[in-house]
Order: sequence, then structure tokens, then C-alpha cells
Amino acid sequence: MPQTLSPWDVLTSGGKHLEREQSDECSSLVRSNAADLAERVSRLLDHLGVTTTITSGFRTALSNSKAAGSKNSAHLTGQAVDLADTTGALAATITSDPGLLVTYDLYMENAYYTKGWVHLSTRPTASGRRIFTP
Repeated sequence: MPQTLSPWDVLTSGGKHLEREQSDECSSLVRSNAADLAERVSRLLDHLGVTTTITSGFRTALSNSKAAGSKNSAHLTGQAVDLADTTGALAATITSDPGLLVTYDLYMENAYYTKGWVHLSTRPTASGRRIFTP
């Protein structure tokens, strides 16, 4: 069965942080970004036949700071999600076929830096590379 992520999943990190969706920082732009991200990532996961969980989605400034996230993190704008990948299989699959990122118009942080999860974003990188180093 295909996995479908909803904007709510992105905004609350899969229901783990309900308060984030209610925060003042969860603007209409963040909600729109989360909907776009959820749709693209869902299509990728469906294509791969993969089911996973969100470890981190939208973050407020405070939660991003606590997570030691970048001050310019795409999580702050609802444009990034981290997916559980304890075996590294999802990262390996995407890395071996980076055309998937082009097809679904996504960007992935280099798996070397994300052991245990895959970071996907809809925000283009400054370099234009689909697989980027933070």
C-alpha cells in the first residue's frame, strides 16, 4: 500500500509535535510549502514502494535551535522533512539513482551527514545540486 504523507504529517512531524501546527510561525506560506512537500515526497515513496516515518518536519525557531538546525533550515519554512532510514536503504536507493530527485523535484542532503535518516527538501540549493553537502 502506498504511503501518503499529509501536510499535517509535515507540520506536526507525524503527530509528535502537535503544537507546531498551532504556532504563530505556521503561516499560510508554511502550510502551502508543507502541502507541496508532502505531495512530492509521497509520490517518491510510492514510486519506491517504501513506507517510513517522519522524524522531523516543520520546526519553529525554538525547536530548530534545540535540534541544532541551521539558522536557514528549510524545516523552518515547511520545505524539508527527515525520514527514518535506520538501515540506510532509502538513502542508498536515492543516491544510486539521483534522477529520482529530478523526477520528483526534490533535494537530498548527502547521506554521509544523515546517518539514520534521509533529509528531503523542495527548496533548491544554491549550487543546484540535487544531493548536497550541508
